[in-house]
Amino acid sequence: MKAAHHGSGDFNLGAMKKMSPVVSIISSGDESSRKEHIHPRATLMAALGKAGRGDTGIVFCTELAAFFEVKNYSHTRDDLAKYFKNKSGTTFRADELADLFSGTKFKTQDDFDGPRYFFGFRRSNFGIIHFRTDGYRVLAFTHSGKKGMNEAYRFTVDKNHKVKFAKKVTKH
Repeated sequence: MKAAHHGSGDFNLGAMKKMSPVVSIISSGDESSRKEHIHPRATLMAALGKAGRGDTGIVFCTELAAFFEVKNYSHTRDDLAKYFKNKSGTTFRADELADLFSGTKFKTQDDFDGPRYFFGFRRSNFGIIHFRTDGYRVLAFTHSGKKGMNEAYRFTVDKNHKVKFAKKVTKH
């Protein structure tokens, strides 16, 4: 089951219980102070667990499956272009460029005569949830921030809608 509107608190528990999902997914983006909506809502997370089939509900959230890696001090492409445009014909030694790009030599941006820098991050995993089925067997998984690691669940659903989980999901 896909939860409504990024995991908002606007849901019907009775309808969710009738659906009795084996796996629920919340498609939720990164929150920021500019557009804070507190999604997914805690009440929805609890309801999904309560309505889920079996002893425990499986709830995937795209926002929680997204990972970032630290890139250290960074510069925007535009700031670098402006800086180097004014330095046409200037040569730089390797240590000068290392100081320029590290940002660590300077206590504040005001101490620095180069392009603006900031502490950068890069999204290494976009929070994609995968589902595969042939109508009988189901595989639900997502990747982690570590290469080769994922969270995966494999189960079958018979003609009477009974679910049987595999003991272990193996990679081939």
